Amino acid sequence: MMNNNKKTNADWIALHTKNHARCNIRVQGAHIASWSPAGRDEQLFMSRLSSPDQSQPLRGGIPVIFPQFADLGPLPKHGFARTAIWRLEDVQQNDDTASATLVLTDTPESMQFWPHSFTATIRITLTDQALQVDWQVRNEGVQTMSFQVALHTYFRVAEGKFATILGLANSPSYNKLTQEKAAASGMDQLIVKNAIDSIYAQTPDHLILQTGLGELRIDKHGFPDTVVWTPWDEGARQIADLADDEGRAFICVEAACVNVPITLSPQQNWNASMKLGCSEE
Repeated sequence: MMNNNKKTNADWIALHTKNHARCNIRVQGAHIASWSPAGRDEQLFMSRLSSPDQSQPLRGGIPVIFPQFADLGPLPKHGFARTAIWRLEDVQQNDDTASATLVLTDTPESMQFWPHSFTATIRITLTDQALQVDWQVRNEGVQTMSFQVALHTYFRVAEGKFATILGLANSPSYNKLTQEKAAASGMDQLIVKNAIDSIYAQTPDHLILQTGLGELRIDKHGFPDTVVWTPWDEGARQIADLADDEGRAFICVEAACVNVPITLSPQQNWNASMKLGCSEE
């Protein structure tokens, strides 16, 4: 586990609005662990076997993936940001809006894995019916740096329901399970009825997700790709911190930059955002 050089004494941040929208964030990893819009059920999945051990990331919620996606490079899987201790910079709370800002910088330990000086800033904003994540990475060094990023969002799927994603019709994909590339399907509805692990390229900035718990809008900017993943039954049995019966209980729809890594010159910033919102019922 990598510790940021400036630590906070708070392990968790709880955000809420007067109408009882709620969001819980673990400082380690800047990890959103839960989100309940006002008057609605929990929208994010968290495995009941998720480890409280800080040497391990949580299995669910919204893990922050940086500076490497999955095993697509020499770093530990999904990079080091998701187990790092971020610095809690600011918390704002009023009746209608609540927000938290967390910061991660390079350390001597991170330099051993990834020799770049950087500042990563994540601002999480909660309103009654939406959750927004604004993310900035700044190259603080004197050399160009490249990296991949993702917000690895686990959405709950109602028991007995299939997740449906709308908006991927014109996006080519790479299937990590079969290691095959596919042209755009032309079908606007992706109904997930089995295991999937696919990276969709150049996806639109507006997607719709239906989970049986209501309809969600996923609006993203600065993330050209979308990753869709769920292990289904057989895959769940291969994951230690996931119960055997949880393979169908979630769908990951991830705002990401995977296919073409982000490249920053010295003192240059990268900015992106993802907003999750509830559609009108």
